[in-house]
Amino acid sequence: MGRRWRFVGRMATGLCALAVLALVFPFPFTDGGAPADAPRLAGQLVRHDGRPLAPGWTHGRAIVAYLGFIACTDYCPRGLDRMASVLEKMPPARRPIGVFVTLEPENDSPQRLAEYLDAFGGGIVGVTGDPETMHPMTDALRAAAARSGADPLALLVLAPGGRLLGVVDGYRSAAEAAKAVALLSASDGRL
Repeated sequence: MGRRWRFVGRMATGLCALAVLALVFPFPFTDGGAPADAPRLAGQLVRHDGRPLAPGWTHGRAIVAYLGFIACTDYCPRGLDRMASVLEKMPPARRPIGVFVTLEPENDSPQRLAEYLDAFGGGIVGVTGDPETMHPMTDALRAAAARSGADPLALLVLAPGGRLLGVVDGYRSAAEAAKAVALLSASDGRL
């Protein structure tokens, strides 16, 4: 095999690697990373067990969040099943915390969230709060997800402090999504 064919082979291998990265890597922000003013999961929030979300509650672990509400009968159960599947594909030592953030805090009390989330294996943390805190926060998270072209089954990846790092669309398999979540959470938004 001549030098020219080795070169062509290397170029083809490189292009294939880039194509695979394009399929696996989410590219959530066009500027190469989450902006410093990216939306955050923050405020006077309450877990589904009634405890407040105190600073440092993630103990340095990233967060994978799904936005929805209990009365949603189509996308929300599918999104939570998908999140559980994605988290199962990740090694336990590097697994982010799965969080269901309600879009209807008026209706989704901590007790109702706890009952609802039991159907999804019990490993997902439900988050609610007063509407004055929840609506601006969830509106900002939804707007950021929409800017990245997210679909109704998209998962949001957040840093341990709650800052949005990126969005993993719902069109990926659970294994592909787990790789994308791992890359985003390890990068802290710097792609």
